[in-house]
Amino acid sequence: MADSSKILLSGEENSEQIKIDPSVLEVILGIAAEKVDGVAG
Repeated sequence: MADSSKILLSGEENSEQIKIDPSVLEVILGIAAEKVDGVAG
C-alpha cells in the first residue's frame, strides 16, 4: 500500500493550511540543493 502521509503547514491567519506530499517536498529540496553552492546532493 502506498504511503499516504502528508506534511501539514498551518498559517497564523484565517486558519490557513497547506498540505504537502513528502515526494513533492523532496523534488523541491533537490532543485534547491542544485542551486546552492556547498550543498552536497
